[in-house]
Amino acid sequence: MESYKKTKISFDKGAIWKNLSPPTKDYKGNKITCDANKDCSLNLHSVSSKMKFGPFYSTESAIGIIMGTGNVGKFLANRAD
Repeated sequence: MESYKKTKISFDKGAIWKNLSPPTKDYKGNKITCDANKDCSLNLHSVSSKMKFGPFYSTESAIGIIMGTGNVGKFLANRAD
C-alpha cells in the first residue's frame, strides 16, 4: 500500500501548519503549473524517506536557506522524474 505524505511548515512552534509554497519554475526555467488553492504544494524527501534521495542541507549560520529534493504536487511522489 502506498502511503501519502505531505511536507508542512510551522513558524509558531507547531500551532499552525501550512503547505510549502510551490515554485513557479523548475530548475531549467520551465513554468510549473501548480495551483496552491487546489492543494498543490512543494513536498520534500528527507533522510527518513525510503527512497534514495538526498537529505536536506543547511548550516547553523544560514538565514532561512535550505536545499532539498522533492516534487511539486498534492503529495510526496516516489517517481524518479
